[in-house]
Amino acid sequence: MYSATEIDRYFNHIEQLGGVDLILINHRDEAGDQVQRLADRFQATVHAHAAEVDVCVERGISSIEPLDGDRSDLGADLVAFHTPGHTPGVVSYLWTGPQQTSYLFTNDTLSNLNFGELAGHLLNPYRYEGNVEDLRNSMTLIRATPTDVLVPGIGQGSVEVYPWTVAERQKILDPQIAELAD
Repeated sequence: MYSATEIDRYFNHIEQLGGVDLILINHRDEAGDQVQRLADRFQATVHAHAAEVDVCVERGISSIEPLDGDRSDLGADLVAFHTPGHTPGVVSYLWTGPQQTSYLFTNDTLSNLNFGELAGHLLNPYRYEGNVEDLRNSMTLIRATPTDVLVPGIGQGSVEVYPWTVAERQKILDPQIAELAD
C-alpha cells in the first residue's frame, strides 16, 4: 500500500475480501494518514521497525507496534526480517502461503520492475540514513533466506513476482554483494 492516498474508496472491497488484521510497514515512505485510516476502519495492528516508528508517527500513524531486533515472528506463517540499507529500519517480510510456498516481500531493499536488471536498482539510500554496509549485510541475509518467490519493490499499478531458486539468488545477489564490499 505504497502512498495509497485514496485507500478509502477500496474499503468495501477490502471488507468483502475479509478485512485487514495486520498492516506491515516496509519503511517510512509507506507511512501516512492512509495507513491510519485503514487501521482504524479494520482495527488492524500496524507494524514497523523501531527505527522507523518516530518518522511514521510524524507522517500520521498514531499507533504502531514496533518490531525490534533482526527477526520478529508475526504468526505461524509470517516473519519480519530487519533489512536496513535504504533506511535504518527497513523490514522485509517472509510469508509462507498455500502449498508451503514462501514469498519474500523486500520492497525497496530489492526493487526493480525488470528482474533481469534487478541489480541496477538495488542501492537506494536516497536522502535517508541508509548505508552501503547495512545494505550489503541485508542482501547477504536475503540471499541466505530460503524462499520460493521474490516480491520486490513495486511500481504503480502492478505487482511483479518472481520464482527464484538458490542459483538465481546467487547469480543476482553475489555480484552486488561483492560490489558493495568494494
